[in-house]
Amino acid sequence: MDITSEEAKLAVEVWGEDKQTKMFIEEIGEFLTAWNHYNRGRISYKKYVSEIADVYIMIQQMIYMNRPVFDKVYPEKLKKVRDKLDKAQSGDYIIK
Repeated sequence: MDITSEEAKLAVEVWGEDKQTKMFIEEIGEFLTAWNHYNRGRISYKKYVSEIADVYIMIQQMIYMNRPVFDKVYPEKLKKVRDKLDKAQSGDYIIK
Protein backbone atom coordinates (compact mmCIF):
# COMPACT_ATOMS: atom_id res chain seq x y z
CA MET A 1 0.00 0.00 0.00
CA ASP A 2 1.42 3.35 -1.02
CA ILE A 3 0.50 6.87 -0.07
CA THR A 4 -1.81 8.22 -2.75
CA SER A 5 -0.81 11.20 -4.85
CA GLU A 6 -3.76 13.04 -3.27
CA GLU A 7 -2.40 12.30 0.21
CA ALA A 8 1.12 13.38 -0.78
CA LYS A 9 -0.29 16.57 -2.28
CA LEU A 10 -2.30 17.26 0.88
CA ALA A 11 0.72 16.68 3.13
CA VAL A 12 2.76 19.14 1.07
CA GLU A 13 -0.09 21.67 1.06
CA VAL A 14 -0.67 21.37 4.82
CA TRP A 15 2.96 21.34 6.00
CA GLY A 16 4.85 22.79 3.01
CA GLU A 17 7.73 21.51 0.91
CA ASP A 18 10.42 22.85 3.23
CA LYS A 19 8.99 21.17 6.33
CA GLN A 20 8.37 17.90 4.51
CA THR A 21 11.92 17.90 3.16
CA LYS A 22 13.25 18.47 6.68
CA MET A 23 10.96 15.71 7.95
CA PHE A 24 12.35 13.40 5.26
CA ILE A 25 15.89 14.08 6.48
CA GLU A 26 14.79 13.52 10.09
CA GLU A 27 13.19 10.20 9.18
CA ILE A 28 16.38 9.10 7.42
CA GLY A 29 18.30 9.89 10.60
CA GLU A 30 15.83 7.90 12.69
CA PHE A 31 16.15 4.99 10.27
CA LEU A 32 19.95 5.04 10.51
CA THR A 33 19.76 5.05 14.29
CA ALA A 34 17.23 2.22 14.25
CA TRP A 35 19.43 0.21 11.90
CA ASN A 36 22.39 0.55 14.25
CA HIS A 37 20.27 -0.25 17.30
CA TYR A 38 18.71 -3.28 15.61
CA ASN A 39 22.12 -4.63 14.63
CA ARG A 40 23.22 -4.31 18.26
CA GLY A 41 20.07 -6.04 19.52
CA ARG A 42 18.79 -2.89 21.24
CA ILE A 43 15.45 -2.64 19.41
CA SER A 44 13.01 -5.09 17.89
CA TYR A 45 12.78 -6.01 14.25
CA LYS A 46 9.30 -4.46 14.20
CA LYS A 47 10.68 -1.10 15.38
CA TYR A 48 13.40 -1.28 12.73
CA VAL A 49 10.86 -1.99 9.99
CA SER A 50 8.63 0.78 11.37
CA GLU A 51 11.41 3.26 10.59
CA ILE A 52 11.67 1.87 7.05
CA ALA A 53 7.94 2.56 6.67
CA ASP A 54 8.38 6.17 7.81
CA VAL A 55 11.17 6.73 5.29
CA TYR A 56 9.12 5.10 2.53
CA ILE A 57 6.18 7.42 3.17
CA MET A 58 8.48 10.43 3.05
CA ILE A 59 10.20 9.19 -0.12
CA GLN A 60 6.83 9.08 -1.81
CA GLN A 61 6.24 12.70 -0.81
CA MET A 62 9.68 13.68 -2.13
CA ILE A 63 8.84 12.00 -5.42
CA TYR A 64 5.54 13.89 -5.55
CA MET A 65 7.34 17.21 -4.97
CA ASN A 66 9.94 16.46 -7.64
CA ARG A 67 7.85 14.45 -10.11
CA PRO A 68 8.91 16.06 -13.44
CA VAL A 69 12.62 15.55 -12.87
CA PHE A 70 12.14 12.25 -11.05
CA ASP A 71 10.25 10.82 -14.02
CA LYS A 72 13.24 11.61 -16.24
CA VAL A 73 15.96 10.38 -13.89
CA TYR A 74 14.34 7.26 -12.45
CA PRO A 75 14.19 5.22 -15.68
CA GLU A 76 17.91 5.88 -16.25
CA LYS A 77 18.79 4.75 -12.72
CA LEU A 78 16.54 1.70 -12.97
CA LYS A 79 18.18 0.73 -16.26
CA LYS A 80 21.63 0.82 -14.61
CA VAL A 81 20.45 -1.48 -11.83
CA ARG A 82 18.82 -3.86 -14.30
CA ASP A 83 21.96 -3.92 -16.45
CA LYS A 84 24.06 -4.81 -13.38
CA LEU A 85 21.60 -7.53 -12.41
CA ASP A 86 21.74 -8.98 -15.91
CA LYS A 87 25.54 -9.00 -15.77
CA ALA A 88 25.51 -10.55 -12.30
CA GLN A 89 23.21 -13.34 -13.46
CA SER A 90 25.44 -14.05 -16.43
CA GLY A 91 28.58 -13.97 -14.28
CA ASP A 92 30.01 -10.91 -16.04
CA TYR A 93 29.67 -8.51 -13.10
CA ILE A 94 32.05 -8.62 -10.18
CA ILE A 95 30.96 -6.94 -6.97
CA LYS A 96 33.83 -5.10 -5.32
